Amino acid sequence: MNKHLFLSCSFLALTLQPFGTNAHAADAFSITLTKTGSGDILQIGGKTLPDLARDAVRSKGLFADFDGLDFSGSLDYLGVRGAITIEMVANSATVEIPSIGFSRVFTGTSHEAAYDKMEDFFTKESSEIYGKFLRQMARRSIIALTDGNPMASTARTANSIFFSEGFTHFSDIFVPEIYVPTHGGATASQAEAGTPADAIPVELAPHKRFGGIALDFSGGSFKAGDFKGNYAEFAIPMRFRIARPVDLSLAVRSNYLEVEGAQAVGIGFSAALPIHIFSANAQNFCNWTLAPFSTTSATASWDLGSGGLIWATGAINTLDFRINKHFAVSLINQISYHKSVELSVNYDSDEYKLDPGVSQWISKNGLRLAASLGESFQAEAYAVETFFLKETAVKDYTTLGLAFNWQVARSFGMRLGGNYDFASDYSSFGANFRLQFKF
Repeated sequence: MNKHLFLSCSFLALTLQPFGTNAHAADAFSITLTKTGSGDILQIGGKTLPDLARDAVRSKGLFADFDGLDFSGSLDYLGVRGAITIEMVANSATVEIPSIGFSRVFTGTSHEAAYDKMEDFFTKESSEIYGKFLRQMARRSIIALTDGNPMASTARTANSIFFSEGFTHFSDIFVPEIYVPTHGGATASQAEAGTPADAIPVELAPHKRFGGIALDFSGGSFKAGDFKGNYAEFAIPMRFRIARPVDLSLAVRSNYLEVEGAQAVGIGFSAALPIHIFSANAQNFCNWTLAPFSTTSATASWDLGSGGLIWATGAINTLDFRINKHFAVSLINQISYHKSVELSVNYDSDEYKLDPGVSQWISKNGLRLAASLGESFQAEAYAVETFFLKETAVKDYTTLGLAFNWQVARSFGMRLGGNYDFASDYSSFGANFRLQFKF
């Protein structure tokens, strides 16, 4: 059984249950069956739908004593009630997915023959149905994996690049006054020869923008509706100065998500080209940076029966205004477009096409207040509003954060921060720790 057989697993799990109760309010999914005639009700919940379906297909565990029954049933998927329904009468099964308007009848000479026809259809001909189903779940579920909420792959990608590329390094905001002899003026040897110090022409030294590599660790917990979970991310961002006004930023990321015991993992890569239209120095109090970027990320969950490959492109505009030598304010705006890619997978001599149907615009708008607490210490507070511009379960959410930076040595620093995200029926707390090495 492969994870792209999720819909087949769902339908088979619905049709092969004994009667009883084994569900909890916050299960990632639950199946409810009502026996025709007696009205007996079964409700089974869990965190791993494909595993339950595998037992059903192989008649193991709770399914060993199953005997053919007529019943009606429904699947609740990630908080979406009645995501899939089935009606089993005699040797005929009617399967419906209300959110996409899908309905099909499978008829055989027996229950088992009907199951075989159902499995054959949903493992070989349902790739388009699968994509439509996941797309609708992203619009309805507050914890869908690929899109539509703060923990989804699209939102986490947009969030990661927003903070790594949109937040100007403190050393590029609070630029120290360093003077060097004016070109063509007196040199240090001339000064030693007797030229008075105040007679040597000097000018501000050109500021060398931040460049380096960092190790980023972040994680936290969240509550979405009746569901609770945890997340973690590890990233390695890098920035290189390639020309006077242009940098190259690269980053690799891996992440982990857990919701009510169901797990998901992801990896990603991003590239950005920050263009410094204005750069601050001791006399110029303004930074203006425009950074176009592109990302690719992959996420997968066997437990949730979901995942996909998603690319994104967008741009970040950052304006930094240094009020004085101790305080600065920044405005950060980002827009990005996220689109899933269809993948073809060969399995057991068959070809399957996988596409979660993601097509999403996300905007992020932030206000940052930065403070220089001394030569080696800085702090920042920020507020960010995130909007999903296409239909989703969570329309927008707000992030509030606070962080402290310690420049331990000229080429080494540490950053520790925390953030709180909130929206209607959603909240999360997170922490971030960064080790940064300056080139």
